[in-house]
Amino acid sequence: MKEKYVLWLASWYPTEIAPYDGDFVQRHAKAVSIYKEVVVVFIKKDVNGMITNSKKTIKTQKNNLTEIIFYYRPWTCGIKLIDKAVSFINYQIFYYKAIKDLITEKGNPLLIHVHVIKQVALVCLMLKRNYKIPFVISEHWTGFLHGVKKSFKNHNPIYKRLCRRLFRNAEKVTVVSDVLGKSIGDHFGIKNYSVVQNVVDSTIFFPVYTPKINSTIFVHISNGTEQKNILKMLKAFSLVKESNQDFVLHLFAPVKSDIQELIQQLHLYNNVILHGEEPQNKLAIVLQQADALVLFSDYETFGCVVIEANAVGVPAILSDLTVFREYAIEKETCLFASSNSLEDCAAAIDYFIKNKDLFDKSKIAKRTSSLFSFEVIGEKFNAIYESLI
Repeated sequence: MKEKYVLWLASWYPTEIAPYDGDFVQRHAKAVSIYKEVVVVFIKKDVNGMITNSKKTIKTQKNNLTEIIFYYRPWTCGIKLIDKAVSFINYQIFYYKAIKDLITEKGNPLLIHVHVIKQVALVCLMLKRNYKIPFVISEHWTGFLHGVKKSFKNHNPIYKRLCRRLFRNAEKVTVVSDVLGKSIGDHFGIKNYSVVQNVVDSTIFFPVYTPKINSTIFVHISNGTEQKNILKMLKAFSLVKESNQDFVLHLFAPVKSDIQELIQQLHLYNNVILHGEEPQNKLAIVLQQADALVLFSDYETFGCVVIEANAVGVPAILSDLTVFREYAIEKETCLFASSNSLEDCAAAIDYFIKNKDLFDKSKIAKRTSSLFSFEVIGEKFNAIYESLI
């Protein structure tokens, strides 16, 4: 008898080409694999031939989780519109074939779980039509939020109709925050969604009690996109420096020229250390030695780095977004600052420097582990699966 499993499709997933893309989806997969066999199929375009000059499949298996990553190098003719169309068609063909081969080998899955429909919407609908397999959607994409620059509303009408059809045909929709769920509900009339938050890996992110030093250590971790407001955050730190110079900010994000130039202009070169992007195990060590995380975003669908900081007992200074208030507690796990106010952010940083001993590291870590562990989040998904199966 062929084994029963849950098939995962994703628009983002870590690969050898982009090891940090969609790592939160991979953590969800690990969480679910505690309770069910999970097979992830992911297609990755290899533009520069880093993995292959043609096609290559890399399959890995650990315990109950199998990851099948298919790499392909796209054919190009130099005409952008044609290259894009050919790549899109190949992507759909490769994805469908990889899934068809899997089903031939293992039989039909119990259900399909789609993470971020952005690129896999068409494949999912084809599978629904041809195999009659029920599917669940888990959404993370900021493009569904109201008021964002790269919005779902800016896409073409065909794509919008495809998304609408996919959401309305899903057996269940989950989101990482209620804010995101309400926005999707407004777009597609979906009201019966479930909130299943992101996972924090407590085997990496756990508290280490280090001797206190006078200097306050801050950390910022992000992908450096415009919404993360790094430049505004640096300006807030420059205001803090006018009255308090005893701090260090470790900035983990892609190193860009505008960031480097602003650090020089604001004379923060003795206070800010640029690191670039790093894997989670290295970030955990830095956070364990830090006093606070700073995340001054314009918008977020969740904020994985917040719970990672909290898991090691480190509070966060956050822009006052509704999504953060879903799980962060003022003056217990965080401080809030108006996302529109440079001065408010500076005031929160200054307040923390003077009152950092008020935060209970052990209490923050225990609370976070109880809410966002692999077991807790995995069980939430498993309960949804069981209700559908």
